[in-house]
Amino acid sequence: MAQPRPVTMADLARIAGVSSTTVSLSLSLSPKIPEETRARILAIARQHGYHPNPYVSALMRCRRKRLALEHPVALALINGLGHSDAWRASSSATRRQVREGALERARELGYQVYEYWLHQDGMSPQRFSEMLRARGVQGLLMGPMPDEEPPPPLNWEYFSAVGINVTYKPLPLHVVCSDHHHAITRIVHECHALGYRRPALVIVRSQRHYFQGLVESGYLSAVDALVGVKRIAPLYVESIEDRTRFDESAFRQWLKRRRADVLITPDAEFLERILRDLGLQVPSDIGLASLGCAAIGDRFSGICQLGHKKGAAAMDVLAGLVERNETGLPEHPITTLIEGRWNPGRTLRPAVVVSTAAR
Repeated sequence: MAQPRPVTMADLARIAGVSSTTVSLSLSLSPKIPEETRARILAIARQHGYHPNPYVSALMRCRRKRLALEHPVALALINGLGHSDAWRASSSATRRQVREGALERARELGYQVYEYWLHQDGMSPQRFSEMLRARGVQGLLMGPMPDEEPPPPLNWEYFSAVGINVTYKPLPLHVVCSDHHHAITRIVHECHALGYRRPALVIVRSQRHYFQGLVESGYLSAVDALVGVKRIAPLYVESIEDRTRFDESAFRQWLKRRRADVLITPDAEFLERILRDLGLQVPSDIGLASLGCAAIGDRFSGICQLGHKKGAAAMDVLAGLVERNETGLPEHPITTLIEGRWNPGRTLRPAVVVSTAAR
């Protein structure tokens, strides 16, 4: 028996009494089509069993890529930090790597990439959005924002957009971020294997917004799963990098009272200097583990967040949205987690090798 002819977009257009372009935009959930019209066309598509032809979809992707090479689609990397060069010149190696990875991947995919500072010329979010539209930008990769600052109210309906890190979570954006829960869990388990029994978190207070509680919850679940490991309440400080805002006296008292044998922090380099000034040597007197090692092979023990991979993955997600013409804030945002890698480093004591004499 012959198979029934599959329903096409032209069929849906005829049934709905609209153009094929309207059907196409509705199926891609484009905000250019009124919500009521989109809902009606989607209902008709479900009712008549419409499914996109994968071969046609692949052909259209190839055609779009060929056109992109001739007329590159413009994407934008948005820096939301305090000054225009803050992302490129960040003190965080991971943050710099994310930017570099995103730029490299965009160029590999044939996109034209521009970098913009969110606070350029004191523009309002609406004026900033209009400026991007006027320059033909179709996709936004939303980069770092200041801790505890809400996402900007851009005119999202004009763009495909992806956020980097969970700081964009209050906004329903697709997000690519490091797997912080996995990172702290891996660190606690590695420290336990090396004989540490009193691990403690030291985090800048404003970073709680960045981590969204994922580090603290991961720490608690990891510690509670290990026999003989003492749970220690995290120490929140005003700053580690800025010594004028770091209370060394309170930190010394906290160390003495809690008797932590290894400190876990995103700011290992700066905390190591403080420990040294207090007369403590790493790792002989106390261990130190980083939540963001600069690279595999770095001297700090901890997790390398693979910034290049995260930036490239974020650009892949954005490219997919642009290809499918998915603009505006999604109804069901997707979070992509990038799992970091353990870096043994030299700021934890080495594992004790127990030799067994031959019988």
